[in-house]
Amino acid sequence: MPLTTVAVFVTLTSFAIAQDHPPGKGAAPAPEFDVASIKPAARDSSIKLSRSLPGGAVVLHNVTVEELMVNAWHVFPSQILGAPAWTRTAAYDISAKPEAAAKPGEVNLMLQALLKNRFGLSMHHEKRNLPIYALVIARKDGTLGPSLVESKEGGCAVRIPGNPPPRPDPAKPATRWCGLLMMRPRKLSGAAVPIVVLAEQVALRLGRTVVDMTGLKGNYDIDLEWTADEGAIPFLEGSPDPVPPPDPQGLIILTALNEQLGLKIESRRAPVDVIVIDHVQTPSAN
Repeated sequence: MPLTTVAVFVTLTSFAIAQDHPPGKGAAPAPEFDVASIKPAARDSSIKLSRSLPGGAVVLHNVTVEELMVNAWHVFPSQILGAPAWTRTAAYDISAKPEAAAKPGEVNLMLQALLKNRFGLSMHHEKRNLPIYALVIARKDGTLGPSLVESKEGGCAVRIPGNPPPRPDPAKPATRWCGLLMMRPRKLSGAAVPIVVLAEQVALRLGRTVVDMTGLKGNYDIDLEWTADEGAIPFLEGSPDPVPPPDPQGLIILTALNEQLGLKIESRRAPVDVIVIDHVQTPSAN
């Protein structure tokens, strides 16, 4: 991926813009943080720290308005247009929490409200013809790589909604959960995963929308590894997986896609959802 560096503190699950529809008549108001402290980050600070806490609270250190928008609307920086230069350079320390525990998926809505209420953000959505990456089958005969195999029934464990997974047993191989693509430093692995989910994870590492154009239906077991650092999304503080040192001469993700999965990335242009900034200002006082 390029090679932008974005502090991601909210899990991205889709690269369609998370729309900010106003609540309808009689609907509950959009969730907001009850308390939020916003202060300019120290000028000499170079460390980014981003944490989502239980209940929907967030602690963010040295983050920019652009990074907040990336997370609030689930977009890439290339999908934010018309923003003044300071939104990419001025950094802030933010601590915010809701009055009551947030429901799953509400943190991004609270970030949207924070940007509107404290940074005076107003914006609108458009579609623009922008560069994208297309994920396609690499080989003319349509054969796939050895690490991309169509899933078989019974090859993974099915999660039961509402039931937490059992604690891992170090003495046993890790459980492969159906439909879950695990992200580790320079590694993606999963069982019974749709190709569109793979495309989303590759997009995180390439910093641009990746569209699944393989034509592959059904679910696949995926094991992808590479060794060269693509400079993509940093892992969150406290990740259980240590980040190995990069190998400058090692295997990059694009080569790994081809050799291991039989897929490749092509540059194309297509209509993409974008956010156009109408107004934004430095934050109001605490």
